[in-house]
Amino acid sequence: MVAPYFNNNSQLIAITTTPSSKAFGYDVGITNGCLYAAQVLVTKNLFNKVITENLLFQNKIINTTIAFLSEELTQPYS
Repeated sequence: MVAPYFNNNSQLIAITTTPSSKAFGYDVGITNGCLYAAQVLVTKNLFNKVITENLLFQNKIINTTIAFLSEELTQPYS
């Protein structure tokens, strides 16, 4: 089992037996070792850049069309 300390000597995460007084995390002296549980999920899109670019281009066309239509509707009739 690995139980890190957080904010230990200006480190975000540290695994040590001598944490600083400002660190917080697992403490062997007051717990039974099963108090904390955590799960971290990191999502990064790797293979859909082309799909995203196509959707952004489609949004750009739609926004341009809306701008032209609103301009056409606000023009006075001659």
